[in-house]
Amino acid sequence: MALAKQAPEGCLVYFTSHGSPDGVMVDDEPWDPGAVGQMVDAACGSRPTVVVVSACFSGIFVPALEGPNRMVLTAARPDRTSFGCGQADRYTYFDGCFLESMAHAHDFTALAVATKACVAKLERQTHASPPSEPQISIGPQLRPMLPLYAFQPQPGRPPASAKATVSR
Repeated sequence: MALAKQAPEGCLVYFTSHGSPDGVMVDDEPWDPGAVGQMVDAACGSRPTVVVVSACFSGIFVPALEGPNRMVLTAARPDRTSFGCGQADRYTYFDGCFLESMAHAHDFTALAVATKACVAKLERQTHASPPSEPQISIGPQLRPMLPLYAFQPQPGRPPASAKATVSR
């Protein structure tokens, strides 16, 4: 998190781990939402911040992480698992959809919406149930600023109107 302090314009935190109704596992230690919230507060402060938590039950992190200057995107509701974390999977459904959607999204809001839609589609295709229902929380101070943080066009990147797909 020391690197986060060096970025004066904003902060991006991405957790991907195994989750439980109590938190996430980091180096075989459980981290509860309060501890993660304190860590993000210390590292990011009042700067515009996007926090992504990819884990089962990751919706439990929303109350501890949300704030007026924050966007929080989680892989699942507080009471739901996420899917695609088997040994044969390269990425979880959520992580794969997030990475795939990055190629098409023009900003963080569009990325969150596209990721959520991609996860829902993949879960329907694979009959995963109950659906994980990724959560999105955007603070009131950050909401009008997010379009200003538009992603830079990359050579060879498909246009924003292209559809994201994740194959299984």
